[in-house]
Amino acid sequence: LKKVSWRFNLILLIVLLLSVSLLFQLFYVIPYIQSEKIEEERNQLEDAAQNIAVFLTTKIEKSLEDLRVMSGDSEFFDMDPVEQSAKLRRYLELVPLTSIFAMDSEGWFVSSSQVDISAWQTKAYPEIDTFRIPYDEGEIWFGNPSSYFEGTQVRASFSVPVISASDETVGVMTSGVYLNEYIDWVNGYSLEEGMEAYVVDPRGIVIAHTGIDLFALEEGPLSLNYSD
Repeated sequence: LKKVSWRFNLILLIVLLLSVSLLFQLFYVIPYIQSEKIEEERNQLEDAAQNIAVFLTTKIEKSLEDLRVMSGDSEFFDMDPVEQSAKLRRYLELVPLTSIFAMDSEGWFVSSSQVDISAWQTKAYPEIDTFRIPYDEGEIWFGNPSSYFEGTQVRASFSVPVISASDETVGVMTSGVYLNEYIDWVNGYSLEEGMEAYVVDPRGIVIAHTGIDLFALEEGPLSLNYSD
């Protein structure tokens, strides 16, 4: 009887140790490993998002700085249309901007890098944000990305105030950049298997996506909305 009891106690002890070990694995080790994996994946995604954000910010800020430099040229202070248009066309050969426009203090389009802007010169536009925010508030204006040329191009516009040597706001300069290059760069960004990254504008419209060819969407590249 004592021999049986000894064996029974040993088996009971082994079962108890195995149970404790199993519970330890179940309630501590496995959740710890899972949480470590989740944290590692989160860090990888955060790094990817940060890298993409820095790349896009640097590119956009460079384009914005190009426009600021142009707006500081003395030829834009007196709003001479002929001199300005010639200067803007020369600038456009040097910087990766789209068409550049200059507006006077009343919101009239005065000059442009385009040859003919007569369609824009039938009235003034003092009420549009493109003009109002830079001129009245002295702030940089950014427009929402828009699709052009039957969905083959995505463009973002921005405007800056034209400030004279006497520190007086005398007009507004507006331009933009095509985002296709940046979209392609995001699409090709290297991520771990199963991970995706995407860029959205303030409306929640998807501008770039690593897992979806936005230009292949039936309704166009800016038809995907993640605002929810």
